[in-house]
Amino acid sequence: GTFKIDAHGTKLGDRFVKKLFDRAMAEHVEEVYVTIFDKHAPLIKLLTRYGFKKWGTKASTNGTELVLVRSMHWEGHSLHENYPLVRLSAGKKYLLALYPQWHTRLLPDSKLIGEGPDVVNDISHTNSIQKIYLAGRSGAQNLKHGDAVVIYRTSDNQGPAYYRSVATSVCVVDKVE
Repeated sequence: GTFKIDAHGTKLGDRFVKKLFDRAMAEHVEEVYVTIFDKHAPLIKLLTRYGFKKWGTKASTNGTELVLVRSMHWEGHSLHENYPLVRLSAGKKYLLALYPQWHTRLLPDSKLIGEGPDVVNDISHTNSIQKIYLAGRSGAQNLKHGDAVVIYRTSDNQGPAYYRSVATSVCVVDKVE
């Protein structure tokens, strides 16, 4: 597919990269590629951060485009370059409960089916792949780079918790400060 982003400071590029990876995972593809003009340096930097490597160039009627390729298999040690792949054999595992009002704002792609489409806004913390979680909870300082965190959406008390609370996402800790 083709897409254009009107950059306006809300990390919309991250959102599109995430959608690209979501589709690749759903389709079980071996690799993905993008073509991009070198004038789009910020987007090239973002794609490179998430594991895309220059494979070559492509001549088109609009000029020469870079061809960037990304394997959908674990390569190297970088969490960013391997996103969205998670290596559960490394690090410890934790469970993090989030109240619904925070869960959906932070992880819009993990919202419940019953939540309306108007819940997701075009703002930085919604669009970004990398999330920042502030915690004052005892033990949070024990988290380490590479630890897995399962996100659990607590009940919204609109019905039995059995039907209204669920583990929605698996995240990997990048750093703790």
